[in-house]
Amino acid sequence: MYERILGLLLIGAVIKLMDDFLDKEIDRILEKNNYAILIGNSILPYCLLLMTIALYLNFEENTTFFIASYATGMAQDYDKKLPTNIFAWQESVFILFFSILYISFYDTVYALILILCLQLIDDLMDFKQDKYVNDFNYIKIVGIIPGVILILLLILISYKYFPLKLVYFSIAVIILYVIDYLFQNYGVRFLN
Repeated sequence: MYERILGLLLIGAVIKLMDDFLDKEIDRILEKNNYAILIGNSILPYCLLLMTIALYLNFEENTTFFIASYATGMAQDYDKKLPTNIFAWQESVFILFFSILYISFYDTVYALILILCLQLIDDLMDFKQDKYVNDFNYIKIVGIIPGVILILLLILISYKYFPLKLVYFSIAVIILYVIDYLFQNYGVRFLN
């Protein structure tokens, strides 16, 4: 149990650090705390180290969560052509198909549902500031009420079909949000 939660915490930290890396320019403009700005170029080796440990602890589950977050993030730039010479949405479909083929349909779907739910919750929390900048936000696309309904629907589906996975995921997410909150409000002062 502890290994599973630790693995989820570590892969969650990797996803957060990568997200901060991709958002560092917009966060710099908004004068928002950002781990990538704070850590600098060392963020890459830290992400690789954390990801290696997370995959060691629970390869299949943490791989599907990383792939689901990657696909969800790439879907935000659906019409952008990537260095692979394909569109972002095509790369998302390819990586999800790869996960289904080599891990499992069930693990890929539940990871995608939980990551999408978390993304919607995060976008709901960021809605006020994101509406003033040209930053992608799913809630801006679907609206607040439909977004909340979709979040509740995804939670109900998770509770019905994979309740234990929902519990582990929720514990890891809550711990990560608490650590992030404490760091953002108290930890940054000590480092500056």
